[in-house]
Amino acid sequence: MSSAGTSKRQAVDSPGGHVDKRGRTQSNDEDDDEGNDTQPVSTRAWLSPILPSRNAMLKNTPALIRASLAGLLELKLKEKEQVDKFEYPLVDLQVATTAIKAHLNRGIDQPLTPSDRGRTPSLLATTLPGAGKTRLCQEFVRHIAPAVFRSRQVNFVCLFVTFNSSTFFAGSNDWTITLRAHPEHALATRLLQAYFEIPLDFFRNNFEQTGSFEVAATLRFIQEFDFKRRYNREPRVKDKLPYLAIAVDEISKLLFVTNKQKPDPQAATTSSSSSPEDARQAKLAVIKSQRELLKATLSSLKSVALIPATRLFVLYAGTVPEHLRPGLVEPFDTGSTDSSNLAVYPIPMEPFDGPHTAEFVDVVAGVTQTQVDWRLDENLVGRLRIAGGLPRHIENVMDVNTPDAFARPQLSPVSLIKLVHVCAFNAQLTGKTLLEDVAAWVSRGAAVEAQSKIAARSLQFNLYIPLDLRKCRLVELIDQLARVLKRCLNSITEDMQGSAARHDLWERLVVHLFNLRVTAYLADHVLSASKPSSSAYLVPLTELLPGVKFSDDCKNLSLKLKPKKWGTKVFMQLAPENEPGIDAYMLAKLAGHATKKRVVIGLQMKLHMHLQSTGPAELSNYEQWARQRLDQSYVSKNKRKRDKTLVLVGVMSPSRFATPDPPKHSWVLERRTLYEFAQGFRAVVQCAYSFDPHHSPATHIASFLYSWNTQSQAVCNALAHLLVQTRHRAHQRDSRQQFRTAEDLRQFLLRQIGASKEVSFTLTESGETKQVTHTLKSKHVPPAEHLGWYFALPDTARSAASSSSASMSS
Repeated sequence: MSSAGTSKRQAVDSPGGHVDKRGRTQSNDEDDDEGNDTQPVSTRAWLSPILPSRNAMLKNTPALIRASLAGLLELKLKEKEQVDKFEYPLVDLQVATTAIKAHLNRGIDQPLTPSDRGRTPSLLATTLPGAGKTRLCQEFVRHIAPAVFRSRQVNFVCLFVTFNSSTFFAGSNDWTITLRAHPEHALATRLLQAYFEIPLDFFRNNFEQTGSFEVAATLRFIQEFDFKRRYNREPRVKDKLPYLAIAVDEISKLLFVTNKQKPDPQAATTSSSSSPEDARQAKLAVIKSQRELLKATLSSLKSVALIPATRLFVLYAGTVPEHLRPGLVEPFDTGSTDSSNLAVYPIPMEPFDGPHTAEFVDVVAGVTQTQVDWRLDENLVGRLRIAGGLPRHIENVMDVNTPDAFARPQLSPVSLIKLVHVCAFNAQLTGKTLLEDVAAWVSRGAAVEAQSKIAARSLQFNLYIPLDLRKCRLVELIDQLARVLKRCLNSITEDMQGSAARHDLWERLVVHLFNLRVTAYLADHVLSASKPSSSAYLVPLTELLPGVKFSDDCKNLSLKLKPKKWGTKVFMQLAPENEPGIDAYMLAKLAGHATKKRVVIGLQMKLHMHLQSTGPAELSNYEQWARQRLDQSYVSKNKRKRDKTLVLVGVMSPSRFATPDPPKHSWVLERRTLYEFAQGFRAVVQCAYSFDPHHSPATHIASFLYSWNTQSQAVCNALAHLLVQTRHRAHQRDSRQQFRTAEDLRQFLLRQIGASKEVSFTLTESGETKQVTHTLKSKHVPPAEHLGWYFALPDTARSAASSSSASMSS
């Protein structure tokens, strides 16, 4: 099978012959080794002696380049090659594609003058490995840019180049470095090999004769050659040369760092001789030095891209190890008279939401002709829940061979603590000062930036790839808490990728998130302390549960916990199965109350809550049932201890969009604040709360339907049991029938009910099981907007209008 993992090149002549596209690919390896941002050589060690001596030798005009190649090579265009065998809808790159098209249209339509330098900035696609950057570069030169140019009826050349290992860019051992070529030569030769038929080792073997080429001159040379090819004459001063669209992939490989240069991430914490600000400035200085090869390689390309007359559009792509974007915007010669920062336009590379994931899975299943009934495989659906909406993760779940799609993240204990703290408490990125940390986390595959229609841009933890903790010399307590954090994360991953039919999935996730947040809070405070202490820390309840509505008397309460003793033995625990009143509990010391010194917390989380209304009396009754159970079985019988123990109840079942003020000493999670509660774990919270019509038990389905408050609880129970009773008969594996949209599910229920349908089922309330019969009518079926689940497709497919080559590996 052809794929993004093969070396495919493309050249397509357009109808009429006056518009031509050269979509050139050196290799399509998706994000090969992008997580490795460490190289064993100092950039300064070779850049500083090279630049002064080699600048004079840099061939900086098309004539000099032409003369250097004369007698060594007959310049011929690359022969046309077939692209990938499979083409499928661009469901995974729609947001990025739309942004790029708008950018190109603005650049062509605006009548720019030389004074408009920088009005059309270069494009930058940066995100973690496996998110589709290489594929976006290919789409840019194969489909996106050519479509825009053709609509303007202008001539153009599109080139794709990459610095991945399959093009033999060997980092510090690359021949352009060992032979002391100018840094621009590595990019210039790739551009020439993308346009002309040139052997891969030609420039290395003939470097003594050719010398180094400037990138700007190389692009001009290609433009002039293409003009002469079309019109059989040399271009004159007033002639318009073809537009250029260039994609430069894997620019992260141009960031270098040595072991001597690498900053110690624990320096700010463990060193008593320097302040955190001093350590931060030292780290930034090292990072800045790592950008010099990147800046030197792209120097003339960045400069020429500012000039409207060059008719040049550039898309850069790569992961973002500590300040990739500044390496693009900063000029190489900061002391020159024209040294202002260069503009770069970021291309959104968002992970998929649930419907978008389902679209992409359908596409992958259609291309591979395997697992087309994936919705019926509950274990596969479970793995998709933790895929994070990233295309290569999804392909991996679907057993598409993508060995180089992503690397296992490696984080230091300090970096893990910082990342989890952000994701647990305040994942929103707007206005944050953690840009360098966020870049590092994303580049290592540990997190991804995301934005939804109803939630702000945020950092989402990547649960799909197990992370490794790097061994570091640091305080033992910090290392211990980092290991506890990793156990919490592993527990979330393990439960969420399990069976989609698990009845206690929501309860388990809420407990895991509670323990994760306590751990992250303690670890962050230990990390921030000038001298880590083993004494108890106060952990405010209101901070542990973002998005939760507390009664006024809870707002000053804190758990009093010792970091050294914090672990699984004192975690919030799930209550025994079928325990009446509560689903989880925790015992701890308490602070913030006048007389109470200990606390017993009980959480009620069952999705199938029997709340007939949202009135304060009903909610108070339900809270009292939980409180009574805690008082009977979880509070000490010793009167002195009992008198000093406070019982708190949390109702963590968001069956309502809004609730009244919670009863005394309690709190309630509302459905409208689900995103705020989820923070950096949005996808798994949504998946655990949302029902799945193929697998969820009737109690889960009924609760989800009832929470819309459009039908009575009796109707919702009957609809849920009707679905569970009939879905298996209607969805046998050999029939390959699946609910794809909410409207599919709605029509299925309408067909089952007909004019009316009597549904019999059993219900268990307060430990008693009883037989129930209810008559359903067609009017009881909710509208489609209330029947959607996490992986429900939109009723109108988003992908019908565009197509693209598949990204699967063979």
